[in-house]
Amino acid sequence: ATGLLLLIACANVTNLLLSDATARTREIALRAMLGATRPRIVRQLLTESLLLAAAGTLGGIALATPMLHLVDTMRPASLAGLAPATLDLRVLGFAFVILFGTAVGVGLWPALGAARANIGDTVKGGGGHGTTAARMGRLRLALVGGELALAAALLVGMGLSLRSFMQLMRVHSGIEPARTATLEMSLGDEARDWRLRLTQLQAMIARLEGSPGVTAAGVINDLPLRGGGGIGLTFHAEGTPPWKPGTPPVFARYFQASGDYFRAMGIRLLRGRTFSAADDSGAPRVAVIDRLMADSVWPGRDAVGRRFTMGPDTLHPITVIGVVDAVHDLSLAAEPHLQFYFPITQQTPSNVALVARGSLAPEAMLTRLRDAVHAVNPAQAVYNVRMMDEVVDASVAPQRADALLIAMFGVLALVLTALGVYAVVSYSVTRRRRELGIRAALGASRRELIGLVSRQMGWVAAVGLAAGLAAAWASSRVMQSLLFGVTPHDPATFVLAPLALFVPAALATLIPARRASRANPMEVLREE
Repeated sequence: ATGLLLLIACANVTNLLLSDATARTREIALRAMLGATRPRIVRQLLTESLLLAAAGTLGGIALATPMLHLVDTMRPASLAGLAPATLDLRVLGFAFVILFGTAVGVGLWPALGAARANIGDTVKGGGGHGTTAARMGRLRLALVGGELALAAALLVGMGLSLRSFMQLMRVHSGIEPARTATLEMSLGDEARDWRLRLTQLQAMIARLEGSPGVTAAGVINDLPLRGGGGIGLTFHAEGTPPWKPGTPPVFARYFQASGDYFRAMGIRLLRGRTFSAADDSGAPRVAVIDRLMADSVWPGRDAVGRRFTMGPDTLHPITVIGVVDAVHDLSLAAEPHLQFYFPITQQTPSNVALVARGSLAPEAMLTRLRDAVHAVNPAQAVYNVRMMDEVVDASVAPQRADALLIAMFGVLALVLTALGVYAVVSYSVTRRRRELGIRAALGASRRELIGLVSRQMGWVAAVGLAAGLAAAWASSRVMQSLLFGVTPHDPATFVLAPLALFVPAALATLIPARRASRANPMEVLREE
């Protein structure tokens, strides 16, 4: 996106320099007659291009600091310390490399064209007319077509990225994050015995559930969508064929949770029940599984009451007591894994997340969580104290940053392209002012004059947009890995992107065309 935007800006500046070179052909011819060599003229025009590029680069560096603050607000928090966005010598060096590269690339073409002009013809013709002007005009139109093609490709990328992010945000995570607060903690050395950890956690849950404004509270060993990996274990369901060597084993995500965790997190109970106080260490082993595991292992049958074993342990079967909805455990973009949950009353983890659902304001909910922990153990450290909405937002932060950045580039491309079209049409109208005045004096209507000016640009726009869409279609593999729920050849995007570009391009064409059609023919003719 950055490269495409840079090329669009270069095409704009090249167009302006071509127009300037056409207007200055008489001046350059006079310099040549007075003894200036062709290399000397090229050096002069390249120096002017370098000064123009330097002014733009210095202006860009001045704007970089406030822009970096904007980028910081869009970046995922995990990258804040890893890759801070700062202006250092490497960035400044890169900027000056771009400065010289664009100065030469943008200024060389107009400079060579101006230096090659025929001196005699230019002086006799008054400068800026004839074959040279026509050639420059065709070059300007070609640049506008290329600019429209680049902008169309960038807008297709923007549309695909935005539609992908919208599809991602429509995914149901399996939880209800609104009004749910959470914190994480590692129970200290004083709670090495799992029974002591269980006592502390049950006391925290009881304190939260007895607090006004809190409707449910629970704990789990691994919070969904928090990032990072998880524990996956193999299992074998009773009544199914044994695992055969050479075939991939079936894994499920392993969780340890309290009975009210599912209600606190808003995870729907589809069948059976969740954990109760009776599911303690002396009771038979039980588990709650998710819908995906139930449908995969026992398709078309009720999984409640079925039994399975984990790993190599075939002597202690586990009974399914409930089935809950599938939860996206790693990210919204990744398919959820098969999952089974075990009661913390039978084996209590040391690293847990405490969650609570309620009707209080977010700050109040988070304060209740901290108070419940410190009321049981004042020395207990907590971290990642946040609402579940923030956890979900953090899980989609990379995709959001990508979508916002490419949207910014797309908007800038629209603006630059509209300015480029306006500049070319406006310059063309100025050069054809006498011709248009004669046509008007001979009876051409305003509508006919507007059509005459717009028709040529319409063909350029059509060819440029077609080329841009073809390039975007051909480069679909580049976007494939960045998209979710949208194909890289999404029809809606390939229809809306050129429309979004055509409207400002059409306005940029019509404004100078209408201005030219309103000129008084007699005044135009007197000017000559």
